[in-house]
Amino acid sequence: MEIAGNTPGSGHDQLAILGSATLAGRLDVRFLNAFEPDAADFFALLAYASLSGSFESTIGLVTPGSATLEAAYGTQAFVLVNNRTHSLFQPAGAVGSFTFQILTIPGFSYEIQYTDSLPATAWSLLTQLSGTGVPQSVSDPSPPSVQRYYRAVITGIPAD
Repeated sequence: MEIAGNTPGSGHDQLAILGSATLAGRLDVRFLNAFEPDAADFFALLAYASLSGSFESTIGLVTPGSATLEAAYGTQAFVLVNNRTHSLFQPAGAVGSFTFQILTIPGFSYEIQYTDSLPATAWSLLTQLSGTGVPQSVSDPSPPSVQRYYRAVITGIPAD
């Protein structure tokens, strides 16, 4: 799949499957003309009625400017998302609380999860967010006194 802009069909490849999509194998992504996506850009590469399987491997998900795209499988679309979008930033801690910010994409759904040790055997749900396109504040009302690790997971995409 080639990406040279934001518009499906002319800016990047997009495959529309009328029925069920069965994915396997390798996804090969190429950026053309040194295109560099903005933080909130995403690329709907596949649209389908239903999905089974997933890509076993991917190559080319690092942009010319060194941003990394992340694969998100929805019930009706497969998208690549600039992972700078849902990075956690501006952490602030006080006794008995911890807050941070996350920039989300409008129309996407997210789970903010945490674990107290790495490697994590299980992640726990802290909260759910709907993407707004502006930084959102997340608060952990009962962080441990030692350490906690957080992550943002895309759980829904606009085509769903």
